[in-house]
Amino acid sequence: MTNQGDKGQQGRERTLPPPPHFEYAQTLLKWVYVIQQERFVHLDDFAVRCDVNQFNELYAPSRLPHGQKPSNYIRNTNRKTNVVYRIDCLPLSSETICRDELGLPLLNTFRQPPKLPPDSEIVGSYKPIIELIRFLAGGNKDSVEHILRWMAHVYCRPDKRMHHGLMISGPQGTGKSTIGEIMVELCGEGAKVIGPKQLKARFNPWVLGTRLVVVEEIKEGGDYGLYNKIKTNFTDQKIVVEPKNQDEFYIENPINYLMFSNSSVPISIEADDRRIYFVWSRTEKKQSRYYRDFRKAVFDDGGIWAFGRYLRDVVLPNVPEDFATLPPPVSKDHAELAVAGANPIEAYLKEKLEEGEGVFAPKVFFEVRELRQFFDREEHLKSAMRNSHEYADILRRYGYQHTRKYLDGKKYSFGWFDINNWGDELRKIFSIGNHKERKQLLKGHSYDPYSDPNNPFA
Repeated sequence: MTNQGDKGQQGRERTLPPPPHFEYAQTLLKWVYVIQQERFVHLDDFAVRCDVNQFNELYAPSRLPHGQKPSNYIRNTNRKTNVVYRIDCLPLSSETICRDELGLPLLNTFRQPPKLPPDSEIVGSYKPIIELIRFLAGGNKDSVEHILRWMAHVYCRPDKRMHHGLMISGPQGTGKSTIGEIMVELCGEGAKVIGPKQLKARFNPWVLGTRLVVVEEIKEGGDYGLYNKIKTNFTDQKIVVEPKNQDEFYIENPINYLMFSNSSVPISIEADDRRIYFVWSRTEKKQSRYYRDFRKAVFDDGGIWAFGRYLRDVVLPNVPEDFATLPPPVSKDHAELAVAGANPIEAYLKEKLEEGEGVFAPKVFFEVRELRQFFDREEHLKSAMRNSHEYADILRRYGYQHTRKYLDGKKYSFGWFDINNWGDELRKIFSIGNHKERKQLLKGHSYDPYSDPNNPFA
């Protein structure tokens, strides 16, 4: 804004400051009001959200025209541009504010990747990155090829989510996480780096605006918890978003998973599970000079953009269109991980049933709490029992039976492993109303019989 009649001493026009409310109003326009959630959402970070009262409090010292409240400035004055009905993720749209199939305005959380510089401005070399990938894969051509194809697809086809994740494990300091840094740089705002705790947490606002999540320092050691939390996210079309103290909602699932660990058994997977391509890097850390030279070549001298062009022009043409939905090949590393990371509960049950002692002996019943006590003695089993439904499914697969009975006026919860179909016989004994007769028939079949004062048959 200039004043045509106001000239400086040297005849130049002087630029006047904007009206007092201008800068403040521009700050407010970084927010969008979402009707369905009754929340204001910040356009620079979709995880930053607040309700109407919080918004007004946040911007209380307003200098808006006509003394408007900040919330009204958005919802009334700027309704056409800053009010939407819902939140979703639409990879095919480049607009942040667009409309759904019903014509309703929505906030599109998809972040488009940054564009590569013109070829004439790309002066670095992609070769150091290729060499690092070969080094981490131990020279395995199949692994190198799959890693490059996975990276090319994620980078160059942002509208097609990969249905399997990439996990690279190996000794600390070998350069694994640098692959994550490279992908974060290429994917831009749509990439986030988180830890396992965030991935497993109930509240997950970080998924908004994320199409690539890099998970570092996975140290699960065979715990099913992490993998069970996310395994459906590889294939489900929708993903649930649950911000703290707010109702959950669903958006289109755009997320690709790139994971790193120092452990040879970072997660537990089943042998036929094809949602992870696993690479165990058996390499040893190189000298510090190698990594210094590598970072200079890649991040300072433009090698990362040369690599982006290499993925686009050389790798991508050889990536099938249906690569995202195809199950990854079963590598030797994957097979070894499935064996080493077998669910500890299953391994424990198999071992104890083979021993055939205590509650695991043939023709023995027990109070359910007794079995839980067995598991509680083993620290490495506790995390595997966080999901009660999964816990029960495993027990049933190994012949576990469970019933609740009223005996002598009291309700008890009993369990047993159905060795030699003993369950039917046990039910008949339980059905006997005569206490003394029942006690005699059950004698020798109860775990720790008659020595526990809490045993109903003592």
